[in-house]
Amino acid sequence: MEKQKADQIITEYMQKLYGFAMKKAYSYDEAEELCAEIIKEVYISLRRAGEIVNLEGYIWRISEHTYARYVSVRKKHEGISIDGMELLFCGDYALEDREEEMKRLRREIAFLTEKRRRIIFRFYYEDAPISVIAREMGISEGTVKWHLNKARNELKEGFQMERKIGKLGLAPVTALDFSHGGNPGSNLGPESYLGDQLNLNIVYSVYWQPRTAEEIAEELGMTLVYLKERIDFLEGNGFLVKTVGGRYTTYVKFSAAEYSLEQQEQELKLQLEIAETLVKEYVPLVRRAVGETADVYIPGGNRELLDAAAIFWSVLNKCEIPIQKDLSRYIIKTTAGGRFTAAVDLECRASDPDYRWERQWPQYGVCGSMTRQSSKYPAIFAWSADSRHDSRTGGWQNNLCSDYEYLYEYMKGMLGAAPAEDPVTASAGTAAGAAAKEADAAGAAKAEGSAVSAGVRPAADSADVCAPFAVNPANAEKFARLRERKFLTADGNVNIVVVKEPQEKFFARIPALSDELKSRFANKALEFAMISAKRFPPQMQDLIIAWGVSGFIGATVAQMVADILYGNGTFKPLTENEKVTANLLMFADVLPDAM
Repeated sequence: MEKQKADQIITEYMQKLYGFAMKKAYSYDEAEELCAEIIKEVYISLRRAGEIVNLEGYIWRISEHTYARYVSVRKKHEGISIDGMELLFCGDYALEDREEEMKRLRREIAFLTEKRRRIIFRFYYEDAPISVIAREMGISEGTVKWHLNKARNELKEGFQMERKIGKLGLAPVTALDFSHGGNPGSNLGPESYLGDQLNLNIVYSVYWQPRTAEEIAEELGMTLVYLKERIDFLEGNGFLVKTVGGRYTTYVKFSAAEYSLEQQEQELKLQLEIAETLVKEYVPLVRRAVGETADVYIPGGNRELLDAAAIFWSVLNKCEIPIQKDLSRYIIKTTAGGRFTAAVDLECRASDPDYRWERQWPQYGVCGSMTRQSSKYPAIFAWSADSRHDSRTGGWQNNLCSDYEYLYEYMKGMLGAAPAEDPVTASAGTAAGAAAKEADAAGAAKAEGSAVSAGVRPAADSADVCAPFAVNPANAEKFARLRERKFLTADGNVNIVVVKEPQEKFFARIPALSDELKSRFANKALEFAMISAKRFPPQMQDLIIAWGVSGFIGATVAQMVADILYGNGTFKPLTENEKVTANLLMFADVLPDAM
């Protein structure tokens, strides 16, 4: 075609070609670039062409071809088009009213399976041929084409449907507290894994019904791309368990959404009845067994501290109502060596808020039974249960095995004398202090002799403590920790109950609650447990029933027993020093006053 005629056609179609480019482009700059490219290709084609029958159709075919080639070159960096659905890959363009559609398509791609996302990305974003994708993924070309076709259909369906954000995506749950039973391993308990709110909601999303990874993402209103790594992490640490059809469930116990005030009071009434029965029929047996303990150190010499701790331990460990249930599936096994059951407290509400309790019940929460053993010093064992009867703080996280190792080293004389708390006094080691110790030695020996005959060794008098001296800096932190826990008094006395015999021997002397007494309350405990289990999902009901029955005579009853014994004058009220060791026993092969 002659140049003059080609120039005339280009001038005539200039505005139309620019309008075509504007409809296809994401910005004015890109429209101008695309328009220039189309005009160039149209002009070159016109100059090469002879007679053109359908000029308009000819120009629009060239325009569409040029646009397709333009997109093919640019989409790797800027955007893609899948069957007319366009997705921007970077966010530098002013999309105006199309921006929401771009976001929706990007989200739909994220909802595809991992394999289809990879195929879509390689084919549409990176221009990889089907043969190359097939070779990379180890599948046939036909399979790649099948996945592409399925992906297109899924994208169209997802793009056209109204995606519903699940309940957790709109109102995620929040943990009020975490607890566990067993060994947490080198990490903390479930809070190390579920303290992150997203992880918590991933696990909770499968609590009431099993879900696939895609369904978890939909329930949380998030993309699977973002969640996949977290799901794998939670599965690898036992918080998610894969079941039939690739769906996940969990065996973490979340508190029920509702509870009954009336049922709570009925349970408390029965537990109080049990506690009163134990005080009459079981506590005397425990005290008689503990009375046989010969070598024991008790701060202040109050033997009731030993009896009270043994009674508390006995209710927690020797009064379980037996129930045959295999609970192994509820043990969470983490890569950090943890082996424990996990529980999460969520906000819950009373189903009968208008119910009024007949009496005001105190709090019965207990952190225990906690046991601590030392691989460094096999002779050490400690048991404790933290409750409102003691003054210890921090729960199980603050109850360290090293605390008892430090105390053992102190009892064995490996740390030297305890420094004074006042740093000025600590540096003032004097001969006068040593002379005072020597002068009081005879009186201290007499006091010890009379105590041993009663089977109790009291704490040494304050005069029987080595005079303060400059402490080895390596031991300063150990002393600071023992003082922080109040396991050492200001004048250097050990302030917890220590029994000089293996714990197995001590606990073996304590009788179990008789089967007759257990059976007296078993049916009612089972009834309460069955009612409670209905508030939990099916996979959790075995655990709820087993815990409800076997633990019905447990921490709450133990505290009620203690309340009765301290309330009716059987035991004297605890002093502040005694509250440090209330319901805490340490076992060792040496006693503190044997230093």
